[in-house]
Amino acid sequence: MGVKYTRNSPQNLIAILERRKREVPLVAAAIVTETVIEAQEIQREFLNKATTSYGEYRYGRGRGGSAGRNDTGTMIDGIGWEVERVSRNRIDGRWGWVKGILDYFVYQEKGIGVPEARSLLDSYVVVREKFIARMRAEFGR
Repeated sequence: MGVKYTRNSPQNLIAILERRKREVPLVAAAIVTETVIEAQEIQREFLNKATTSYGEYRYGRGRGGSAGRNDTGTMIDGIGWEVERVSRNRIDGRWGWVKGILDYFVYQEKGIGVPEARSLLDSYVVVREKFIARMRAEFGR
């Protein structure tokens, strides 16, 4: 394996590669951040669209933000995101109820006694593909 370079000295090529090496963690962190911010909004949309018969009844009476899981707004407003540099080689991004979860969030999300909302899982399915596409666009392959 080798590298062919033209119009540059080996020192210039090394400088370019060193600069790129320092940029990779910053670019990766920006992609992770962009993705989890988007994931938070997508999860909120899915949760708002996850209707229940009670939600439709409640919303029909002028209560709540939608016929979905948005009566008081606590569950939707509780959805957040965070990005953390765990180590030199690892950046973690999370979304969902990162600051805490109330028991009824689990009942709504997993469908215990009501139809399941699946907002976290469904948002993951959507943003996973977007994340992969962003990483490939930046880093190739």
